[in-house]
Amino acid sequence: MRGIPIQLDRERTLRFGMRAIDYVEKQLKTPIQQLDMDSMTMKQTAVVILAGLRHEDANLTSEQVMDLIDDYSSMKVVFEALGEAMAEAFGKADASDSDSEDAGENDDSDSEDVGKNE
Repeated sequence: MRGIPIQLDRERTLRFGMRAIDYVEKQLKTPIQQLDMDSMTMKQTAVVILAGLRHEDANLTSEQVMDLIDDYSSMKVVFEALGEAMAEAFGKADASDSDSEDAGENDDSDSEDVGKNE
């Protein structure tokens, strides 16, 4: 898992492996599949971002993550990176993946049906 680079106080990498996901679930007391990213508080969002950054700096706190975003980036930029990192972690297709899937149209129709039911 390569992670998604993000510029904060320095270049950092958002990465959501099993340990990061476990951290989120323990901190928020909710399975990751049940998180509603659109209705999370800023604190909860900071915990998720922190989980993705802890592999580089185990001493970071959610409060420090909020300060790093405020001081060096923007919520828009960080939320876009967070979405990419989550998609990478859970194997969701990005634009480059969909190009390779276009070769097999039967496979695309199956995956579209699954996506509509979620």
